[in-house]
Amino acid sequence: MTSRLEKLKHNSKAESDQLKPGDLVGVSKDSYLILDTMPSEYDSCSTLKLAGPQLVQMFIGGGAKLVRDAFLLAKEKSPCIIFIDEIDAIGTKRFDSEVSGDREVQRTMLELLNQLDGFSSDDRIKVIAATNRADILDPALMRSGRLDRKIEFPHPSEEARARILQIHSRKMNVHPDVNFEELARSTDDFNGAQLKAVCVEAGMLALRRDATEVNHEDFNEGSLHQHTSSVTAVTFFTPPSLSFPRNLLSASADGSVCIFDTDPFVHLKTVLVHKKAVNDLSVHQSGKLALTVGRDECLAMLNLVRGRRSFYCRLGKEASLVKFDLGGERFFMVTEEKVGVHEAEDAKLVTEFECQKRVLSAAPGEVSFLLLS
Repeated sequence: MTSRLEKLKHNSKAESDQLKPGDLVGVSKDSYLILDTMPSEYDSCSTLKLAGPQLVQMFIGGGAKLVRDAFLLAKEKSPCIIFIDEIDAIGTKRFDSEVSGDREVQRTMLELLNQLDGFSSDDRIKVIAATNRADILDPALMRSGRLDRKIEFPHPSEEARARILQIHSRKMNVHPDVNFEELARSTDDFNGAQLKAVCVEAGMLALRRDATEVNHEDFNEGSLHQHTSSVTAVTFFTPPSLSFPRNLLSASADGSVCIFDTDPFVHLKTVLVHKKAVNDLSVHQSGKLALTVGRDECLAMLNLVRGRRSFYCRLGKEASLVKFDLGGERFFMVTEEKVGVHEAEDAKLVTEFECQKRVLSAAPGEVSFLLLS
């Protein structure tokens, strides 16, 4: 992207390279700040910002007129970058509809397609569009010569999360014992906005207790506040280094699983495991692995030592219960009114039988399971 923006600064180079419009940026929440501040480094380039929902107008032709006016202004101010946020508001795949509102949205997109093909490279205009639903965009919008470049901004890495936490807390009086690397490990799958909220909440907690410094526990509490979903399942387990139950595993309606140490009570890690609510979880007797099933009709295995999801597969139907046997060699899973017994090593189905009524709870044994219907 930087190389393409550089071409806007040098007209002769842009002409020689036959610059084409249309860089599609498929993004998550982390990248909006990056896209918002990047053009500021190119002071000679004007920036025109549009929001997809603003292009959806009540009256016929209103959205198309806004698109035409935007590109006309961009030509007058060239070199110019047109940034369209939430492009999916007007760029979804076309379909037959009798609703006038849907037809108006499609007319707006057709005008955008026309404008993307309607100016040459010497106009020095670049279009950057942002969305987190690139999968629903119309193929005509993403073909070569239009929005043909897709750049994905994933969630920040562990190293990046530690740096983001340091940046947002640099104006705070932070206690020397704050370990940002450890905090980064416990905020897996957090985006930039959530990490900033963790720092803000940590500062507020310190103010409420009249402290002069923000300590490590404040940051831990701040990260917990970012997980406000209701708890759907909880269990104690024995970590590999101990001989008695001390850690706690908690699943939430947002699909995340939290790991806690109960002595003292400290939040260790949060992992986003499922796309929807977690229905049930079970910990292997070794204390190293956990199985979860969710409303996204998937089975997942969680590495409790590394705090990461190590296995994820689609079942095709929602499972309500999952339990390891006491030996840890097999586990059973309840889907609708069927119970399947699986090998723990590879999740291979061993046997399956039906229940006449819905299974509400279960207790594992050495070689069998007690089911309560």
